[in-house]
Amino acid sequence: MAATFEFGAVVGQPEADSAAVSVLKKGGNAVDAAVTAALLSGVVAPQSSGIGGFGGFMTVCI
Repeated sequence: MAATFEFGAVVGQPEADSAAVSVLKKGGNAVDAAVTAALLSGVVAPQSSGIGGFGGFMTVCI
């Protein structure tokens, strides 16, 4: 977890975490930071970020 006095982000990968906090420090909102973290997580940990891997999609088998 990376945090400042005003902003915080919790992401599984340190690179994505730092990028999300950077977006917040530059004036971005929570959605901007979340999208940044999700996309960067797909780059640094593609095995954890497939369809359904980062929570953007849900796959339900019945």
